[in-house]
Amino acid sequence: MSLPVWPNCASHYHGPATDCTLWGNVTFSCSEPQIVPITFVNSSSSYLLLPGTPQIDGLSVSFQFRTWNKDGLLLSTEMSEGSGTLLLSLEAGILRLVIQKMTEHVAEIFTGSNLNDGLWHSVSINARRNRITLTVDNEAASPAQDTTRVQIYSGNSYYFGGCPDNLTDSQCLNPIKAFQGCMRLIFIDNQPKDLISVQQGIVGTIYTNVLLTGTEPEGDLGPWLADEEAYIN
Repeated sequence: MSLPVWPNCASHYHGPATDCTLWGNVTFSCSEPQIVPITFVNSSSSYLLLPGTPQIDGLSVSFQFRTWNKDGLLLSTEMSEGSGTLLLSLEAGILRLVIQKMTEHVAEIFTGSNLNDGLWHSVSINARRNRITLTVDNEAASPAQDTTRVQIYSGNSYYFGGCPDNLTDSQCLNPIKAFQGCMRLIFIDNQPKDLISVQQGIVGTIYTNVLLTGTEPEGDLGPWLADEEAYIN
Protein backbone atom coordinates (compact mmCIF):
# COMPACT_ATOMS: atom_id res chain seq x y z
CA MET A 1 0.00 0.00 0.00
CA SER A 2 1.43 3.37 -0.99
CA LEU A 3 1.07 5.97 1.77
CA PRO A 4 1.01 9.74 1.27
CA VAL A 5 3.56 12.00 2.90
CA TRP A 6 2.39 13.80 6.04
CA PRO A 7 4.45 16.09 8.26
CA ASN A 8 3.34 14.29 11.43
CA CYS A 9 2.74 10.55 11.29
CA ALA A 10 1.19 10.44 14.75
CA SER A 11 -1.71 12.68 13.73
CA HIS A 12 -2.80 10.23 11.04
CA TYR A 13 -1.58 6.78 12.18
CA HIS A 14 -1.75 6.88 15.97
CA GLY A 15 1.96 6.22 16.29
CA PRO A 16 4.55 7.93 18.49
CA ALA A 17 4.31 11.71 18.63
CA THR A 18 7.34 12.31 16.43
CA ASP A 19 7.59 13.88 13.01
CA CYS A 20 8.50 11.54 10.20
CA THR A 21 8.33 11.21 6.44
CA LEU A 22 6.86 8.29 4.52
CA TRP A 23 7.52 7.72 0.86
CA GLY A 24 6.68 4.93 -1.57
CA ASN A 25 5.29 1.51 -0.70
CA VAL A 26 5.26 1.53 3.10
CA THR A 27 2.95 -0.39 5.40
CA PHE A 28 2.48 -0.57 9.16
CA SER A 29 2.34 -4.35 9.33
CA CYS A 30 4.84 -7.11 8.62
CA SER A 31 3.54 -10.53 7.68
CA GLU A 32 5.17 -13.49 9.41
CA PRO A 33 5.79 -16.75 7.53
CA GLN A 34 3.51 -19.55 8.69
CA ILE A 35 5.34 -22.12 10.80
CA VAL A 36 3.88 -25.52 10.01
CA PRO A 37 4.86 -28.38 12.34
CA ILE A 38 4.77 -32.00 11.26
CA THR A 39 3.73 -34.74 13.69
CA PHE A 40 5.15 -38.28 13.68
CA VAL A 41 3.02 -41.07 15.11
CA ASN A 42 4.81 -43.96 16.80
CA SER A 43 5.25 -46.24 13.82
CA SER A 44 8.37 -47.88 12.45
CA SER A 45 7.20 -47.09 8.92
CA SER A 46 6.59 -43.36 9.50
CA TYR A 47 9.09 -40.91 8.09
CA LEU A 48 9.51 -37.72 6.10
CA LEU A 49 11.80 -37.86 3.08
CA LEU A 50 13.33 -34.58 1.91
CA PRO A 51 15.90 -34.02 -0.85
CA GLY A 52 19.38 -32.68 -0.27
CA THR A 53 22.02 -31.38 -2.62
CA PRO A 54 24.38 -34.30 -3.22
CA GLN A 55 28.12 -33.96 -3.62
CA ILE A 56 28.30 -30.58 -1.87
CA ASP A 57 31.53 -30.33 0.09
CA GLY A 58 30.16 -30.32 3.62
CA LEU A 59 26.77 -30.74 5.23
CA SER A 60 24.31 -28.47 7.04
CA VAL A 61 21.00 -29.53 8.60
CA SER A 62 18.92 -27.77 11.23
CA PHE A 63 15.41 -28.17 12.63
CA GLN A 64 13.34 -27.95 15.79
CA PHE A 65 11.69 -30.89 17.55
CA ARG A 66 9.59 -31.61 20.60
CA THR A 67 8.72 -34.92 22.22
CA TRP A 68 7.96 -36.59 25.53
CA ASN A 69 9.70 -39.82 24.51
CA LYS A 70 13.28 -40.33 25.63
CA ASP A 71 14.26 -42.41 22.57
CA GLY A 72 13.67 -41.95 18.86
CA LEU A 73 15.42 -41.70 15.50
CA LEU A 74 15.40 -38.06 14.36
CA LEU A 75 17.42 -38.13 11.14
CA SER A 76 19.26 -40.48 8.83
CA THR A 77 21.07 -39.83 5.57
CA GLU A 78 23.45 -41.70 3.31
CA MET A 79 26.15 -39.16 2.48
CA SER A 80 27.70 -38.78 -0.96
CA GLU A 81 31.14 -39.87 -2.15
CA GLY A 82 31.23 -42.83 0.21
CA SER A 83 31.33 -40.60 3.30
CA GLY A 84 29.16 -43.04 5.23
CA THR A 85 25.78 -42.89 6.96
CA LEU A 86 24.82 -40.13 9.39
CA LEU A 87 22.39 -40.93 12.19
CA LEU A 88 20.94 -38.47 14.69
CA SER A 89 18.90 -39.99 17.49
CA LEU A 90 17.50 -39.17 20.90
CA GLU A 91 18.66 -41.71 23.46
CA ALA A 92 17.64 -41.35 27.10
CA GLY A 93 16.86 -37.70 26.39
CA ILE A 94 20.35 -37.03 24.99
CA LEU A 95 21.22 -36.28 21.37
CA ARG A 96 23.56 -38.80 19.78
CA LEU A 97 25.11 -38.26 16.36
CA VAL A 98 26.95 -41.11 14.66
CA ILE A 99 28.73 -41.28 11.33
CA GLN A 100 29.11 -44.90 10.38
CA LYS A 101 30.98 -46.37 7.43
CA MET A 102 30.26 -50.03 6.92
CA THR A 103 30.29 -51.38 10.50
CA GLU A 104 32.77 -48.85 11.89
CA HIS A 105 31.89 -45.66 13.78
CA VAL A 106 34.10 -42.93 12.32
CA ALA A 107 32.58 -40.16 14.47
CA GLU A 108 30.29 -40.03 17.51
CA ILE A 109 28.94 -37.02 19.43
CA PHE A 110 26.67 -36.72 22.48
CA THR A 111 25.12 -33.45 23.64
CA GLY A 112 22.15 -32.05 25.56
CA SER A 113 20.10 -33.56 28.36
CA ASN A 114 16.43 -34.00 29.25
CA LEU A 115 15.45 -33.06 25.69
CA ASN A 116 12.26 -35.12 26.00
CA ASP A 117 10.55 -32.45 28.13
CA GLY A 118 7.82 -31.65 25.60
CA LEU A 119 9.36 -28.26 24.75
CA TRP A 120 10.70 -27.14 21.40
CA HIS A 121 14.45 -27.68 20.99
CA SER A 122 16.60 -26.56 18.08
CA VAL A 123 19.37 -28.74 16.69
CA SER A 124 21.91 -28.03 13.97
CA ILE A 125 24.52 -30.22 12.31
CA ASN A 126 27.36 -28.61 10.41
CA ALA A 127 30.23 -30.43 8.75
CA ARG A 128 33.14 -29.22 6.69
CA ARG A 129 35.81 -31.52 5.35
CA ASN A 130 36.48 -33.90 8.25
CA ARG A 131 35.09 -31.85 11.16
CA ILE A 132 31.47 -32.10 12.31
CA THR A 133 29.67 -29.94 14.88
CA LEU A 134 26.40 -30.67 16.70
CA THR A 135 24.67 -27.74 18.42
CA VAL A 136 21.51 -27.92 20.54
CA ASP A 137 19.39 -24.90 21.49
CA ASN A 138 21.87 -22.49 19.88
CA GLU A 139 24.58 -23.13 22.45
CA ALA A 140 27.23 -21.97 20.01
CA ALA A 141 29.67 -21.17 22.80
CA SER A 142 30.21 -24.86 23.52
CA PRO A 143 29.08 -27.00 20.58
CA ALA A 144 29.98 -30.66 20.55
CA GLN A 145 32.56 -31.50 17.89
CA ASP A 146 34.36 -34.49 16.48
CA THR A 147 36.66 -35.24 13.57
CA THR A 148 36.43 -38.07 11.07
CA ARG A 149 38.93 -39.86 8.89
CA VAL A 150 36.73 -39.27 5.84
CA GLN A 151 35.66 -36.08 4.13
CA ILE A 152 31.94 -35.34 4.54
CA TYR A 153 29.62 -34.61 1.62
CA SER A 154 25.91 -33.81 1.72
CA GLY A 155 23.55 -36.64 0.88
CA ASN A 156 20.85 -36.97 -1.75
CA SER A 157 18.01 -37.98 0.60
CA TYR A 158 17.29 -37.08 4.23
CA TYR A 159 14.93 -39.24 6.29
CA PHE A 160 13.33 -37.51 9.28
CA GLY A 161 11.59 -39.42 12.06
CA GLY A 162 12.26 -42.92 10.77
CA CYS A 163 13.42 -45.09 7.88
CA PRO A 164 11.71 -47.09 5.13
CA ASP A 165 11.73 -50.81 5.79
CA ASN A 166 12.81 -51.76 2.29
CA LEU A 167 16.21 -50.03 2.37
CA THR A 168 19.39 -51.86 3.23
CA ASP A 169 21.42 -51.08 6.32
CA SER A 170 23.94 -49.12 4.27
CA GLN A 171 21.21 -46.77 3.02
CA CYS A 172 19.23 -46.13 6.19
CA LEU A 173 19.88 -47.58 9.60
CA ASN A 174 17.15 -47.81 12.22
CA PRO A 175 18.77 -49.16 15.38
CA ILE A 176 16.17 -47.65 17.72
CA LYS A 177 12.46 -47.03 17.52
CA ALA A 178 10.99 -44.36 15.30
CA PHE A 179 10.54 -40.81 16.54
CA GLN A 180 7.22 -39.84 18.10
CA GLY A 181 6.65 -36.10 18.34
CA CYS A 182 6.81 -32.96 16.20
CA MET A 183 9.31 -31.18 13.97
CA ARG A 184 9.35 -27.79 12.27
CA LEU A 185 11.67 -25.20 10.64
CA ILE A 186 13.67 -27.78 8.69
CA PHE A 187 16.71 -26.52 6.76
CA ILE A 188 18.94 -28.69 4.55
CA ASP A 189 22.12 -27.30 3.00
CA ASN A 190 21.06 -23.85 4.29
CA GLN A 191 17.78 -24.01 2.35
CA PRO A 192 14.40 -23.94 4.17
CA LYS A 193 12.05 -26.81 3.40
CA ASP A 194 8.44 -25.82 2.76
CA LEU A 195 6.27 -28.47 4.42
CA ILE A 196 3.18 -27.12 2.67
CA SER A 197 4.88 -27.96 -0.63
CA VAL A 198 5.59 -31.43 0.76
CA GLN A 199 1.91 -31.89 1.55
CA GLN A 200 1.02 -30.80 -1.98
CA GLY A 201 3.46 -33.30 -3.46
CA ILE A 202 5.70 -30.61 -4.95
CA VAL A 203 8.81 -31.61 -3.01
CA GLY A 204 9.71 -34.49 -0.70
CA THR A 205 7.58 -37.41 0.42
CA ILE A 206 5.60 -38.25 3.55
CA TYR A 207 5.14 -41.92 4.41
CA THR A 208 2.31 -43.23 6.61
CA ASN A 209 1.15 -41.96 9.97
CA VAL A 210 2.66 -38.51 9.59
CA LEU A 211 0.38 -35.55 10.25
CA LEU A 212 0.92 -32.09 8.80
CA THR A 213 -0.97 -29.42 10.73
CA GLY A 214 -1.25 -25.66 10.66
CA THR A 215 -0.88 -25.42 14.42
CA GLU A 216 1.45 -27.18 16.80
CA PRO A 217 0.01 -29.87 19.08
CA GLU A 218 -0.57 -28.90 22.68
CA GLY A 219 -0.13 -30.73 25.94
CA ASP A 220 0.78 -34.38 26.33
CA LEU A 221 1.12 -36.97 23.57
CA GLY A 222 -2.58 -37.77 23.75
CA PRO A 223 -3.71 -35.00 21.37
CA TRP A 224 -0.86 -35.87 19.02
CA LEU A 225 -2.29 -39.35 18.59
CA ALA A 226 -5.94 -38.36 18.36
CA ASP A 227 -7.91 -39.89 15.50
CA GLU A 228 -7.46 -37.59 12.53
CA GLU A 229 -8.67 -37.76 8.98
CA ALA A 230 -5.73 -35.61 7.89
CA TYR A 231 -3.12 -38.35 7.98
CA ILE A 232 -1.10 -38.33 4.77
CA ASN A 233 -0.53 -41.82 3.40
